[in-house]
Amino acid sequence: MAPKPPYLPIVLGGNSDSAYRRAGRLADGFFAAPVPHEAVAGAYEVVKAAAAEAQREAPALYAARYVAIGDDVADEADRNALSYYGDLAQWVQGVILRSSDDVRESLDSLKQVGVAEVCLWPMARGIDQVDRIADAALQVQV
Repeated sequence: MAPKPPYLPIVLGGNSDSAYRRAGRLADGFFAAPVPHEAVAGAYEVVKAAAAEAQREAPALYAARYVAIGDDVADEADRNALSYYGDLAQWVQGVILRSSDDVRESLDSLKQVGVAEVCLWPMARGIDQVDRIADAALQVQV
């Protein structure tokens, strides 16, 4: 017999009540869309209620944020959103964190609603952009 493979946690995401309930019933983690922290909190309440109804522990909460720090990358970030998201680009452009303060405030707010981990997605290329994002994120108290 071969050794038993390690357990691979299942993380589900989505942006609807049915997706939230599914995550609560089945998942080890829930990945919230890059929406305002109040919406993340509301979604997670549905996830937790579904988990309780299924008599299981609530899944861990994860979130993501689009980031493009600096006026020098604003146009590039908007073009990237448009080329990737098409009809949804205007919405995505509106949720991009565009300053270090935006990143810090968003991370603090997400921490308050119970997010365990956050993925910061750069919307502009270059190692300088990654450095800016990391510098902003590292200023948040864990």
